[in-house]
Amino acid sequence: MIYRLLITILLVLVTPLVMGTPNFKVVYYDGFPPYSYKNEAGQMTGILVDIVTEVIEKQMGLNVVHKGYP
Repeated sequence: MIYRLLITILLVLVTPLVMGTPNFKVVYYDGFPPYSYKNEAGQMTGILVDIVTEVIEKQMGLNVVHKGYP
């Protein structure tokens, strides 16, 4: 019984370390400047992208993936 409990505790503690930081996907309209649009390099940019990057990536520590759709 104690052996199973120790294995369970070990798995709960190790699993987040193995999985890494999850990606947080945010989708925008890709043709709505200055709020959200694709730049010449094909990357999403704009005010909304900057806000999401500041709050979710820098403050919360999550990886952010920005996608744009027409």
